[in-house]
Amino acid sequence: LMNLVTAVLVEGAFAQARHEEEFERTKQKKTIRKALTRLLELFQDLDSDGSGCLTLEELNKVPLDILPPKVLNSIHVDSMTELFGMLDVDGSGELTKTEFVEGLLNMFVLDVPISQMQVIKMIRSNRAATEKLGNEMQALMMRFNALIS
Repeated sequence: LMNLVTAVLVEGAFAQARHEEEFERTKQKKTIRKALTRLLELFQDLDSDGSGCLTLEELNKVPLDILPPKVLNSIHVDSMTELFGMLDVDGSGELTKTEFVEGLLNMFVLDVPISQMQVIKMIRSNRAATEKLGNEMQALMMRFNALIS
């Protein structure tokens, strides 16, 4: 009888834990949707030349407190220059909409450490560069084979 009571209690605890996890996922989705909308609007506002990319100059024209307070509290930066440096992982000197929004969402909502985010982006960048080099190498091999034939 004691085992049956214990099983019922454990099953109830598991059900409660599943319910709490689902509630947290739903809450996080709502937070992401709300933050995403605000960050997309912010990107459009900051992109003064309409190029679809943000430059350091564009970011430096606005105060840091233009960012939503919740974002500011979670990212711990002192200037737009510092923020730009964190988000411009590929060193291109520009932030695409994806870099800007994903970077801030990762720091704000998902609580991903900046260093981890930068490593992931560098891996993606390196993968793309490697694929490009592979394609160029293949083209060169085809030209070389055509020359020696």
